Amino acid sequence: MKKVPLLYNLSVLKSERTLDELAELLKTALSKCWNRQTRALLMELLSEVRALGERAAATPGDVGRIEAKAAKYLGVGLAEAARRPVAEAISNSYRHGLHGVGVDFALKAPDLSAIDLLREDGLYWLGGGYDRFASDAIRKSLWAYYETGATRLQLAEHLEDSLSQLAEPKMKGYFNLLADHWVARTNELGRVAGYEEAGVEYVQVVAVLDAHTTQICRSMHGRTIPVGALSRQRDRLLSAARRHDADAMKAAQPMFGDQEVPAATKTSALIDAGIGLPPYHFRCRTTTVAYFPPVEYPEKVSQWAIDGEVPAKELPGLLDYAMKCHWGSHKATWKKQDGGDGLEHPTAFVHYMKHGKREFHATMAEYNEQIASLIRRGGRDAYLIIEDKKAPHPQIVFHDTKTGEQAIISLEGQTISTFFKTKKFRFRARAQVVMPLPKMKGVMKTWTPKLKRFLMSIGMTCALKTSRRRN
Repeated sequence: MKKVPLLYNLSVLKSERTLDELAELLKTALSKCWNRQTRALLMELLSEVRALGERAAATPGDVGRIEAKAAKYLGVGLAEAARRPVAEAISNSYRHGLHGVGVDFALKAPDLSAIDLLREDGLYWLGGGYDRFASDAIRKSLWAYYETGATRLQLAEHLEDSLSQLAEPKMKGYFNLLADHWVARTNELGRVAGYEEAGVEYVQVVAVLDAHTTQICRSMHGRTIPVGALSRQRDRLLSAARRHDADAMKAAQPMFGDQEVPAATKTSALIDAGIGLPPYHFRCRTTTVAYFPPVEYPEKVSQWAIDGEVPAKELPGLLDYAMKCHWGSHKATWKKQDGGDGLEHPTAFVHYMKHGKREFHATMAEYNEQIASLIRRGGRDAYLIIEDKKAPHPQIVFHDTKTGEQAIISLEGQTISTFFKTKKFRFRARAQVVMPLPKMKGVMKTWTPKLKRFLMSIGMTCALKTSRRRN
């Protein structure tokens, strides 16, 4: 794929409307189109009533004619009336996505084709909205009023009341939903085209993390997705749009409720299930940005954790990285509730006094040697942990369910965070990412040289020598 430099055309970006502004403009336009169509419908009905005799009793034929005209004006007629604002919103949202990638571009034939497809699909669903959400209520209301012996004029006036009370609230809610969804989805499809043009290979999902963030967006935040996968998903979406196939559209881009989370946890499995390209739900604020693989090893590990899978070939290196950990040089407070003096001491000393002496009944040398033993042990469990995806700091937790030993290793700085005894794995409640590493097996027999390096790093080489003399 030919790479295109990312060029930020500031004059264009400054003049562009935001996605929220585009959505609000479309909502207003659709609402105005509805108002114009209802006025035109009522004017035509009043003209007919005057011609037929406004004081004459309504007939079943009058009811049927009103139903048909309402469906025409507020269905296909509404879609045609909204053609221009819908076309502008789709085109501007697509361009917004392209600009968001930062590519200096001109729309090409595939882009224009995609915009045309999305416009026609949008108009199709807009035109069918009245039939799906309002026509039944209007029909029942008209027939119920007809049964009272209403005149033609009264029936027409009743339609006006029914439209304002029964149809308009539902339809305008539908317009708002469509506008938000069209703008968000089309923007992301434009971004995919921009990524392809710029030669970007991966994107990262970025959610707005606050009190309103849905579970699916929290789950997807930070994941990396190949642009090729998004391109294939885009093609499936456009194919469904061409056919106006709602089921195919749902399969190509599943929508989730506020508390719903897909069963799959690995990013690759989510992609296979069609979950890659935002939006993930209606009124979704999540987007994507270009992703470039990090240079620093802890950042790579963070990304593996967020994506839910560590490449198999990377597991030995990850274990080796953890084996080279050491106590940090910073100080910690030896708290009085832990039997301390309330003063600061080297962190290794504080953790030893709190856990090593009280829980393990071990010397400092034995306490440190047990950390190394746990990491290399064959029967222990290992987990990759991220407590906060906003500021991901990867940690590996080694836990032996039989002995209760648990060591927490911070991969930033390769430091030992703590080592203590607990029968329960304590991280599940507060960590945002907890990824088991079942294939990270300890290899007791082959780790002696690395164990020595580990003990040297924490100043305990003498413990190994003493152990060998005893053997």
